[in-house]
Amino acid sequence: MGVSFKSRKNQVEIIRWRGNTYVLKTFPRRHHQRARWEYLMLRDLNRLQLKVPPPIKMPTSRQILLGYVPGDNLCDRVSAFADPRYAGQLASWFFHFHSATGNRYTKGDAHLRNFIVHKWTNDIYGVDFEEMHRGNPIHDIGAICASILDTDPMFTSAKQSLCRHLIGQYLSLTDMNTPEPLIDATLLALRATLRRRKRDRGLSHHVANFNLQNLMPAGFF
Repeated sequence: MGVSFKSRKNQVEIIRWRGNTYVLKTFPRRHHQRARWEYLMLRDLNRLQLKVPPPIKMPTSRQILLGYVPGDNLCDRVSAFADPRYAGQLASWFFHFHSATGNRYTKGDAHLRNFIVHKWTNDIYGVDFEEMHRGNPIHDIGAICASILDTDPMFTSAKQSLCRHLIGQYLSLTDMNTPEPLIDATLLALRATLRRRKRDRGLSHHVANFNLQNLMPAGFF
């Protein structure tokens, strides 16, 4: 019997198999086709040398056995301390992901909880790719910035600074010459979160009163 992870959609647990540690992800029967999709996406991303868990096999049509990435959930790390280095690491991870997929795909569900800080290397690994789809990469940056801002403690100056640096770092890696599309994507993602969390008055207040200029990287004012 394994140790279960918190997951909104699937059953995820750490297991031991043949003397090694793995993650077993089981999808609901109604979404079994997502297992095959995520397995194939992870296989391709591994071949492209992206920092993601290696897919080992599909024990059943709705299960994926994955290599275990030891470490801390990035959401917990950022909530405890919005270390500026995470901005560069996230920008680099997304840049390599977008570049490797021809700038035609978004990760989907680009939330802090879907990143792990490796226990020994401190590298950031992306997890959960069942919602990966064709789309504009700017929406990944908007979603991750929104996730930084809307998780407790919400909209702190340190988290705004982290987003500002993330946007600036991502711009420096790409051929984009203006941050406005990324800032607009962040607002869209915040509004989408607000629609899901209709009763969250604290989030509603923050979104309504947030000054988007606080996300403008240095040198773009």
